Amino acid sequence: MNRPARIHLLGTPAVYFESQPLEIPRREVRTLLYFLACQREPVSRTRLTLLFWGDYPEETARKRLRESLARLKSIFPIRDLIQTPGEEVFLHPQYFFCDALEFENNARTLLTTLASIPLMTPLPELLATQLRRTVTLWSGKCFLADVRLPDSPDLEWWRLSHGDFLLGMQTRLLERMAAHETAQGNVEQAIEWLNRGLEFAPLDEGLNHALLELLERRGWFSQAQSHLEEMTRRFTAEEQPLPSWIEAWRGRLRVSLERTSASVSRGEPPSPLPWVGRKEALDALHRACFRGGVVLIIGEEGAGKTRLVYQCLSQAPAMRRLLSVTASPQDRTLPYHSWVQILRKGVLPQHWQALSKNWLGFFSLLLGELREAFPDLPPPSSETAFLPTMAFEGLERILNVVKQETPLALWFDNVHWCDESSLEALEYLIHQNFFDENALLVLSTIPNPASPTLSRILRDVPLTQTTLIELRGLTRQEVRWLLQKLGNVEPKPELVDRLHRESGGNPLLLQELLRAMVQDGSPSALVTGAGNTLSRRLHALIRRRLEQLTPQARQVLEGAAVLGSEFALPHLLRILSLPEEQAVQGVEELLRAQLLTHAEGSSYRFQHEMVHTVTLLNLSDPYRRLLHRRAAQMLKEQAGNQPRALAGRIADHLEQAGENLPALEYWVEAARYHRRVYAVQQARQAFQHAERMLEQLGMGAPDDLVLTLYEEWCAMAFDLHQFWESQRAAERLLSQGYLRQNARLLASALLEKALAAELQNRAEEMQEYLASAVPYLETVNDDALWLRYAFHQGGIASVVRGEVKDALRVFGKAWVRWRGESDRRLLELHANLGSRYAQALISAGRLEEALQVGEQALEEARRAVSHSAGARILPALALANVYLGRYDLALRQAEMAQAMLRHMDNHRILAVVHSIFAMVMLAKGNLSALWTFLEQMKRETREAQVHTIEAWTQRVWGDTLQLLGAIEESNRVYEQVLLLPVGDIYRAEAVVRLGLGRVLAGQGEAGLSLLEDISQTAQAGGMGLVVRLADAARALALALLGRCEESSTLTERLSAEGHLLDLLTFTFAHLAMCVVALKQNRLLEARMKAMALASRAGEHDVLFMEIYALVVLIHTARRMGEDTALFEAQLHERLNRLVVNARHTPLEDYAGRLQGWIATFLQ
Repeated sequence: MNRPARIHLLGTPAVYFESQPLEIPRREVRTLLYFLACQREPVSRTRLTLLFWGDYPEETARKRLRESLARLKSIFPIRDLIQTPGEEVFLHPQYFFCDALEFENNARTLLTTLASIPLMTPLPELLATQLRRTVTLWSGKCFLADVRLPDSPDLEWWRLSHGDFLLGMQTRLLERMAAHETAQGNVEQAIEWLNRGLEFAPLDEGLNHALLELLERRGWFSQAQSHLEEMTRRFTAEEQPLPSWIEAWRGRLRVSLERTSASVSRGEPPSPLPWVGRKEALDALHRACFRGGVVLIIGEEGAGKTRLVYQCLSQAPAMRRLLSVTASPQDRTLPYHSWVQILRKGVLPQHWQALSKNWLGFFSLLLGELREAFPDLPPPSSETAFLPTMAFEGLERILNVVKQETPLALWFDNVHWCDESSLEALEYLIHQNFFDENALLVLSTIPNPASPTLSRILRDVPLTQTTLIELRGLTRQEVRWLLQKLGNVEPKPELVDRLHRESGGNPLLLQELLRAMVQDGSPSALVTGAGNTLSRRLHALIRRRLEQLTPQARQVLEGAAVLGSEFALPHLLRILSLPEEQAVQGVEELLRAQLLTHAEGSSYRFQHEMVHTVTLLNLSDPYRRLLHRRAAQMLKEQAGNQPRALAGRIADHLEQAGENLPALEYWVEAARYHRRVYAVQQARQAFQHAERMLEQLGMGAPDDLVLTLYEEWCAMAFDLHQFWESQRAAERLLSQGYLRQNARLLASALLEKALAAELQNRAEEMQEYLASAVPYLETVNDDALWLRYAFHQGGIASVVRGEVKDALRVFGKAWVRWRGESDRRLLELHANLGSRYAQALISAGRLEEALQVGEQALEEARRAVSHSAGARILPALALANVYLGRYDLALRQAEMAQAMLRHMDNHRILAVVHSIFAMVMLAKGNLSALWTFLEQMKRETREAQVHTIEAWTQRVWGDTLQLLGAIEESNRVYEQVLLLPVGDIYRAEAVVRLGLGRVLAGQGEAGLSLLEDISQTAQAGGMGLVVRLADAARALALALLGRCEESSTLTERLSAEGHLLDLLTFTFAHLAMCVVALKQNRLLEARMKAMALASRAGEHDVLFMEIYALVVLIHTARRMGEDTALFEAQLHERLNRLVVNARHTPLEDYAGRLQGWIATFLQ
């Protein structure tokens, strides 16, 4: 979009029009432009007068504002730039660009998106590009640099506070940009970004820490020390106290410079440390074991979290059935892996027998052995979709079976390494209040875990059912007691002090230091001072222990490390070149050295994850590749004919082995499997791995595999409404199509580009891509591609251009052409087409047909077992039922859609679902629930960043205000909808409401003109629903204006044509009939129409409709001289219910005003 006015405020301000500098002579006028350019919403005139001319009388201030606005309008050639409707002022977004506003909008979106991506994970290319483009919007080091504002303390405060806000986002984005470069290995580039951030905020602790970490990593110790000295000078110059982190970093750098290695003699490792201290923690855990609920054990690595639980188990009676899992970093690539381990080890055959065959068949997708135990299960489809909500409900069912037999305890050790899908299932169970006196959950984790789901669990778990145990370092006294138990003598105070200082009270590090003492008599052989990181000290000590192993034990340990944190001996033997006897001897040596420990059954696991990590780091590249190749082959044979669940692990081994083509095949298979089970993070990681393999293979990768990779990636992005991800995947597919000169790849890529353009509401781009795709579609002539083309072509007609007739023609033809397909892919595409066809039928006013098509499409989605297609169809069905007044059915369908969308993270569809909830709650008068859904809609609208969703949200808000009698406010909201760059189909209903609103506000002719225009526009576009609604609203407006004959003609025509089916049209028409009858003194007829209205309202439980019907009935009865006590009591009860439902929400005042207005009217 060409925006002629450009306003630069991130640095020294400058204003341009059509690339030419624009001089704005007066300081007040310039500052007013700067302020308006930074606003994300319209600003009231009152706020502007207080901000700029707060010391002036109101009349003078408003005059100054009018003069300044007039000068601004005269300076810019486009007068529509400055908008001043009513009391509000704003700049029209179509005509100006402001770097500060662009930065704020981009930064808000980016920070929200980045919050769900682990810090040290490389960002997708498109996201990284957007991040880079956003941070480079700054041309200076501060907001509104070198500017003298008008003399107003409020204005100066705005500049400082808004500048600090923008600067804070800039520093966080620069820090994330540096993290991205670091994750990609570009440390020098990361340092440049951090230095740039320090130019903005030189004393920012986070930026300084990140910079010093990178300088230390590169070995640039002198630069790091120079930076510390510079920081010391800055703090001194600012007369601020020196922060503690500067001294801590000085000590850390000293240690890094003094690191040494020492040769060590072989010695016997000490036994595990005796249990000391932790009495309060152990007592709290014992109490929780009796009480049930949730236990959170939080402590750094080596703090003794696992030992605490084992100590509790050794002392407590076996009063609960324990199901436990110890997670490891490798688990994060396998969806639901932690639950698979728990179910496989802890659920007995009799427990499974309590489930139906449907649930057993469902679980067999995760546990293939269930098909051996229950051979009569129906065979699963190879493409069966795995709904997270079903998985969660299934877990709840099987765990309920287990806990009915005996109280249950679930223990997730190292839960911070669990895969996201397993954590989401845990979150669901906690929210369902599953953990009670019969079910205990124990989670042990490090502080501040990287997983967003685990962070939510730790933040949101109800405190009333939670026991929090924080394990800190052992105290000096506890270290002394420990040494007493070990040596049966009183230790020397200097030894206690040294061990406590060097270990920080960490039990694991303390054990390694004691081991070093046994070997060479000094705990300082490898640890030279405080301040170094715990992991580095431990790595040095563990590496020293590994050097003492025999060659065969070291070989066993290396093979085990390649297999993962836990392994089975038969699997280990498959990848090692050792006779079985020597391998067993190596395992026994490792058990004695306490490097391995026994796991469930015949398996073994590393004593601590750090042993595993250090072993992998010590492997040579050729030997590591050999072991990974053998591990991949072993897993292939283990998986047999169904390798999908293990595809990610096989792919990882193949990639580590340098086998790029098979790795690509398995990464694509893993991505498809992860997407099928809605493990989104794992699917995205698998796609990224596959793309990396593709880049290395180049033209050596088969075309079909390239097509599958990017089509699956685009499909996932569409499900999640991630337009940047969809755009990136489509661009990559397009480039591959051009590179390979493959028409199928090019056709699919252009359709995917059209899809990405639609997600961003870019109609012209969408049309261009579809037109470009046609020659390739004709060359390939593939049904699936043509069906996708029809989906987009009809979407442009209905959604973008508002030409519902054309959309119905396109959709109807495709709907019939491809109906009854058995191919799963075509079936899913046909179901998606059905969702759009149903929406177009709703717009056309053919509601029953829309329901028929929607039900057929939903059945096809079920047959294709397509979660995403079902989530798109259900809102269309719910919307049709809302218009028909079938609110309970609409609510059930919306609830189903909301449950299916829980893990799709599709803000666009979710906003529509919440709007359906809001529309139903509005009709029923449940204002408290309505406000909740309105707030959710606003949040989803901000996340979706799509104008069509914003228009929909604003319209529902306007409907709320109009029904509550706030006519002027509702009209302003509808006018804002009309300013949005959206198609007629999204404006139409807002125009109808605005036309009626203007009539109610005393602007009769203007309102009627609007209603007539929108009726004609909708008629031309085939929007039958809007035509009926506009005609019914026009009939009501004519009646209110006393033009009774014209009103009656309209209502009679609507009734004769059977157009009073949808509830809103019925309401407008019957209110019009009531008003006409009252004006013509046909009181019996007025009462009859009002009774019909009240009856329909009671039938559908529509509170507002019932209130207005009762008002008419009371007014009519009074004119007839009849008793109104019964009607007045009913009205009083309805209005009170409305007010009570609005309590503690911003709608409470509106409800009270409506109650007062009705009381005044009836008097």
